[in-house]
Amino acid sequence: MVFPGDKVDIDKINETYVISHLLNRTSILSRTKKDSTRLNDVGSVKNIASNVDLAVIVVAAKEPPLHPKFIDRYLMILQNSKIPAIICLNKCDLKTEEDEEVLNMYRDLGMNVIETSTYSNIGIGTLKEHLLNKQAIFVGNSGIGKSSLTNAIMGDDEIKTSHISDKSKRGRHTTTTSKYYVLEDNSSIIDTPGIRSLDISSFNPIEIQDYFKEFENWKDKCKYNDCLHFNEPYDSCIVKQGVSSGLLSVDRYESYLRIIGDVLCEKDYEKILEEVDPGLKKLVLIRKKLYFMRIKKTKERYKKEPKDYASKKYRKFTRYCSPTIGWKNKN
Repeated sequence: MVFPGDKVDIDKINETYVISHLLNRTSILSRTKKDSTRLNDVGSVKNIASNVDLAVIVVAAKEPPLHPKFIDRYLMILQNSKIPAIICLNKCDLKTEEDEEVLNMYRDLGMNVIETSTYSNIGIGTLKEHLLNKQAIFVGNSGIGKSSLTNAIMGDDEIKTSHISDKSKRGRHTTTTSKYYVLEDNSSIIDTPGIRSLDISSFNPIEIQDYFKEFENWKDKCKYNDCLHFNEPYDSCIVKQGVSSGLLSVDRYESYLRIIGDVLCEKDYEKILEEVDPGLKKLVLIRKKLYFMRIKKTKERYKKEPKDYASKKYRKFTRYCSPTIGWKNKN
């Protein structure tokens, strides 16, 4: 089977070109599905593209909102595939101070961050310069403007785009398969479908910390050699102490806890956060209160609808709701 980015030999047979040989791949980018569709089940591995020279992780400044935890998961997958990555903040004309803090966090880690706006024509030339002489891939959530960026870089408006959902503020799937576009000689773009969740359960728990480069000078000083910086006592974990002292980013550490919690099937990481940063306790309680208020209002509203229909909608509602981080797909 061939994928976008594959290099092949072709033969001409009766006025038709056929693939005769698939050349060796330098890389293959794949992901394990965390959300089920009519075509793929949860846990199935889907190859996205091959021979990728550069991955552009596209995020948005407002709608859908910037989620740094999604960036961290994609960085893990890309690093595991040995694919260099940069971050592109699209809709940068809507950027907030909180967004700038998130971007600076990745700049401090040595990440290249480019800010663009297809609406205001900002940063398109800068992004295009990074793509020259490379086979690049755009990855990210639905509705963040990957196809719009491709349109702007290619100089045409032929690629189908879509607005986000007014109700959920989540992107609608416009690109449904990975598509390959030739930018210039030796330069190309692979535009991928937007996704809403990334499964990293196949990673070894002890190796996850290796993808958080800021842990490098801290993790070897922990009391236990196999410390996961998770359920271990605070006094024995130097990483936790680094977060508590403000020398390590609490946002990145929270992202680490969520990832390793998914791998270990342990979701209750709030107590660990409270241990290293007591100020987070109030925020967690507020999020939980809002969650249960949503559930209560939804129950009351669906009582007025036919039983089967209300039950189906309520199950769908709770599937996408989380008391700690808002809306997401739990599968």
